[in-house]
Amino acid sequence: MDFVTPTEWQRLGGDLKLNFMFKDWRRLSAGKSRENGRADSSSRLEPQIKVIALTQFAFLTLGIATLKILIHSVTSVSPFIRWLDGVSLWLFSTPVIWSVYATIVVRRDNAPLSTFVARIIGIMLAVLSFLFLAAVVFYLSAKL
Repeated sequence: MDFVTPTEWQRLGGDLKLNFMFKDWRRLSAGKSRENGRADSSSRLEPQIKVIALTQFAFLTLGIATLKILIHSVTSVSPFIRWLDGVSLWLFSTPVIWSVYATIVVRRDNAPLSTFVARIIGIMLAVLSFLFLAAVVFYLSAKL
């Protein structure tokens, strides 16, 4: 739908104020920009937050399940593996804390860090979760 210029709108008998309000509403609903001119990226970034958090959860779940199998199948394990077993359930708080932080960063205008930094932190946490899984799997394969 094309918009008419303000002079054409007045010539047609329309209210000038309503035309500008309609233009602002269309611009805001299309996600182009907010009142302060920043791009509205919250609707675009929230699915990325969910995907990164679910990836972290998946790697941690597989790593912790493998760790529990390792602990119960091998008679002697290293103190590091026993320590990981002790803190394994606390590792699940990492994706929860990160997703709350990333959601706050996306939804606030004056966030402490940018959305780019939040994404990088989330990806680094996903890589660390994968390394946790890989370390447990390789330790298990070396022991068996």
